[in-house]
Amino acid sequence: MKYLAFILSLLRTPALADSSPGYNRMAIAAPDPSTPVQAALWFPTTEGGVETMIGEDFIFYGERAVQNAAPAPGHYPLIVISNGSGGNMDSMA
Repeated sequence: MKYLAFILSLLRTPALADSSPGYNRMAIAAPDPSTPVQAALWFPTTEGGVETMIGEDFIFYGERAVQNAAPAPGHYPLIVISNGSGGNMDSMA
């Protein structure tokens, strides 16, 4: 969880420092069509969407994010993180 927060802080530029990251969940087609892979995408954003807490529960504080927002213009690095078998992608916020 701490590593993801650090990585997200690297994605924020001075122009984006006051905004929460964008967050969208999606299903990605897998070789076995009956089992799509669930994924979450975090990205810099400057406008739109609805701010919400991701991954907050009785153990974790969670992270503010903006769902269904438009990505900020520009080029940004892609960082891929896998929570492994039995994990929860939202608890990694």
